[in-house]
Amino acid sequence: MTYYLCTLRLAPDYLDKELGIGDTIIIKTIGKTSGRTDKQVRDSLTSLGDLGKVALVSRQSQRSMDTFFTKAEKSALTVQEVFTGLQRLANIKGNQSEQDKQSIMLNLMFRCKGQEVQYLVRWIQGNLKIGFGEASMQSALAKTFYDHYTLKGSRTKEGLEIYEGGLKRAICEYPHQGHVIQQLQ
Repeated sequence: MTYYLCTLRLAPDYLDKELGIGDTIIIKTIGKTSGRTDKQVRDSLTSLGDLGKVALVSRQSQRSMDTFFTKAEKSALTVQEVFTGLQRLANIKGNQSEQDKQSIMLNLMFRCKGQEVQYLVRWIQGNLKIGFGEASMQSALAKTFYDHYTLKGSRTKEGLEIYEGGLKRAICEYPHQGHVIQQLQ
């Protein structure tokens, strides 16, 4: 699941899971979570150039009603909840899909803390802007498993390269990254 989130996917490519959410729906949702109009959100987008930043700035300038009525903290979003919410977004089809997608996004955005909303919006757009792609993820994954399964004194650069090549070959031959990772555990 984490591998898929880091590589902007919800499943292996061959399953063709796409969110199908455009900037217009994101702008409306940011407006609803922050109490701003669509025009205000668009104006912020023009000046900031990034909907993730717009969502972050909008949330920072907004006070939610629960701060006035309760002292209870919002429960933190877990990786599993984000992944499940994004999968639900990808599975929504039909006439009411825009409203249903907005509802799920609203729930996720309201529960975000700090910069989480910025990266959630960027994830939905398909661009985290962190310079971390699939090749980096595969290298990091190979290093993690290599370090875990190899005795500290016997680790070598060549051994890591062999391990990394094997992992990449496995993912190429069986492109379900989740299953490959489960087999390595």
